[in-house]
Amino acid sequence: MTYFFTVRNTLYHQTDRELIAVATDASASITADLEGLGGLNSTALEAANVGLVLLRSDGSSRGVPGAKVSVETGYQELAVARTQMNASARTIHGLDGTYYRQVAVPITISSGKW
Repeated sequence: MTYFFTVRNTLYHQTDRELIAVATDASASITADLEGLGGLNSTALEAANVGLVLLRSDGSSRGVPGAKVSVETGYQELAVARTQMNASARTIHGLDGTYYRQVAVPITISSGKW
């Protein structure tokens, strides 16, 4: 049983690192073009099996038009937006009933903290 938990935690850690790297790369594009989401659209995100929600430090959020998967953000993601430090990763239950791994990375744009 211990082996199972060790392997599971190792896989989550590796997956989280990869997801955070993808989110960090995407944030650079979004910073340059907030209105156009850095050229990211639902088709491109779906092809990469990735979703995107921008969460402001005031709690308001913005999703990608046409996205098939909807998720709710929580206090973990809001803390990243407000403090602009670190990243968060957790498993969430999507509105479609599926479990997802959700990460948050800070992004600062002239219009505020996301």
